[in-house]
Order: sequence, then C-alpha cells, then structure tokens
Amino acid sequence: MNKTSIMNLRITLKNTKPPIWRRVAVTSDITLRQLHEVIQIVMGWTDSHLHQFVLRDEGPKPKLRELPEPTGQ
Repeated sequence: MNKTSIMNLRITLKNTKPPIWRRVAVTSDITLRQLHEVIQIVMGWTDSHLHQFVLRDEGPKPKLRELPEPTGQ
C-alpha cells in the first residue's frame, strides 16, 4: 500500500515588490493538473495567463515557466 504524505509548498512570484507568496499543504500524490488548480485558487487567478510546468532534474526547485504572449491574433 502506498502511503501519501503532506507536503508544504511555498509558491513565490518572481520579481515582485513587495514579495508575493503563498504557503499551501498538499498531498504527495497530487497531480500537476490538481496543483495547477491549487495555485489558481490561492493566488486568486482566473486561469487566464499562459504558463507551463517544466519538469527537469535540477534539484529541489521545480520550475513553472511563463510562455510569451501570442502575437498576431
């Protein structure tokens, strides 16, 4: 039987003054889709900004990459 644990995450926006961040507790079996929903809720966002999750083995800090604004629309 797999045992899930609680992970405490600190979600920080880059380049903001004053710093903007949220601390959330999620289960270790959370999917990226579910994490996306959590981030939208705790930041008060409406799912209207382009972004993507990027998974790399670069240590303990996963990256959330911002996509450029679409042009020519």
